[in-house]
Amino acid sequence: MQIYWQMIIQIAAEGEFMDFSIEGLDKLEKQLTNLSNKAESLNGEHEVTISNEFVSSHSKYASMRDLLDDGGFTSIEEADDDKFDKFLNENTDFNSWADFQSTLAQEYFIQELGL
Repeated sequence: MQIYWQMIIQIAAEGEFMDFSIEGLDKLEKQLTNLSNKAESLNGEHEVTISNEFVSSHSKYASMRDLLDDGGFTSIEEADDDKFDKFLNENTDFNSWADFQSTLAQEYFIQELGL
């Protein structure tokens, strides 16, 4: 999101008065209202898909399935927490499954807010 505003100051040649106005605040107000509405719509629980793009941007794997297969895990739900955290720490940008989920949520909200 880009925010534009411009300040214009006009001074009369005689120096008798100074006219001051700010232009673009209506556009800024509209952008902030739009951002606020988007943020409000994100309140609550959301189901976020782990995309191939997300996985490949944070690891050497092309997909979550590839990551799980290489680690010997059949699913996230059935993975031993400690072993899964260790595998993620050694093979991704994340220290743990909690770190993975936190980054996924952050990227989701940034995308949804259009930032």
